[in-house]
Amino acid sequence: MVNYPAFQIPHAQDGMPFNSVQQLSYAFVMLILPAFMIFTGLFQTPAVNTHWPRITKALGGRQVIRTLHFWGLIIYLVFIVIHVAMVIMHGYGHEVSKMVFGHSDSPVDGGVIFTALLAFVVFFHVVATKTSLHKSHIVRQLNNALVRPLTRRLIKLPSRQDFTGFKTGRLFRGSGCPPEIDEYTAMVANNYEDDYYLEIGGCVERPMVLSMRDLRELAKDHSQVTMHNCVQGFSWVGEWGGVPLKTILDLARPLPGATDVVFQSFRNMGRDNAVYDEGFYYESAPLAEANQPQTLVAISLNGKTVPIENGAPMRIRQEISTGFRSIKWVERIDVVNRYDIVGKGRGGWFEDNDDYDRMQMI
Repeated sequence: MVNYPAFQIPHAQDGMPFNSVQQLSYAFVMLILPAFMIFTGLFQTPAVNTHWPRITKALGGRQVIRTLHFWGLIIYLVFIVIHVAMVIMHGYGHEVSKMVFGHSDSPVDGGVIFTALLAFVVFFHVVATKTSLHKSHIVRQLNNALVRPLTRRLIKLPSRQDFTGFKTGRLFRGSGCPPEIDEYTAMVANNYEDDYYLEIGGCVERPMVLSMRDLRELAKDHSQVTMHNCVQGFSWVGEWGGVPLKTILDLARPLPGATDVVFQSFRNMGRDNAVYDEGFYYESAPLAEANQPQTLVAISLNGKTVPIENGAPMRIRQEISTGFRSIKWVERIDVVNRYDIVGKGRGGWFEDNDDYDRMQMI
């Protein structure tokens, strides 16, 4: 270790293709660092960090975990730069022969084989990048085949967040543009009291229409302090008051064969935000997620009516998933036996148009 900072190549150890520092470095990068990256990656997953919130808190919170994961990336990059420099210093053929054969006796053969493999990696990277950019449906199909089995397991992990006592602050960051229609503007002007009604229908025994008074009565001061896990990276803690969605679904009584819940918003993307194409805004959830204990029909934030930018008068909170699926400005809820015939059939507006995953839990 003294030799390398002094830009001196240490003497080779008899019978060992790599010296002690190299062996320790490789062991760290091949065994310890990947485990660290997988662990910090999993604890950025809402379904994981909400099921084991004490571990998340012990690690300093989701933002600290994201920062640790980023520094893992930096360590990888530093290792690559130093590793490539050392291979050049020691001699390319000499070193890659060790990697291929475990000895330095075949520098030409080792160099040819290693270079061919390296060229394949570069080629595969270019193909994969072009495919993900221009044929995103292939990536989605691969995701459904490889990742979906894991997300189906994650969906069964109930959120157990409890940030009671955590300073929630006066502001909770909002995103997206609120509905720009007369119906919504009138509700805002009248404080939603006599104008807003939540419709619950579809494959249920008892279709319902609930007013704000009905929702407050069902809520009975129920609240939960949870963290918003935004797909864009920011995280905020807020105290949400409202009715567990399971309570409403139990009252409506989903029919046999019902599989999913579809949430429709007052929002229309092209009309309310010129950045996007026209289309009614909606989201969906499997019944297993809709019945999670912390999946909430939220009517208050930090003790007050939900602000307009946060989805007034009512929004959904799906705590085991990323924030964009906690749909705002909700107009109605439908229980369905097929979500793939709604919109473009992928389960939500962003899933339909931006290739997000419907079960964005990882």
